[in-house]
Amino acid sequence: MDLKALAQQVAQAQPFTQHLGAELLSAKPGEGAFALEVRPEFYQHLGMVHGGVITALLDNALTFAGGTVLGAEVLTVEFKVNFLRPAKG
Repeated sequence: MDLKALAQQVAQAQPFTQHLGAELLSAKPGEGAFALEVRPEFYQHLGMVHGGVITALLDNALTFAGGTVLGAEVLTVEFKVNFLRPAKG
């Protein structure tokens, strides 16, 4: 099984990832990319995508990137996000 197929299998087994509707775009050694369609419930009160949605995608991407080189038993311990501007879609 190739790396992307294996990563896709793992992504499909994650209930939270499925709940968000996140889609695995790519998985290469040391890389992982996700995207999702922005739905109305993802917006906060000022009309921008909630930071929790953005960080959930980042968490998946960095965990999958690590998993491609360290193996499937990888969890995020810590990461920091600095938002430079709001996401609108």
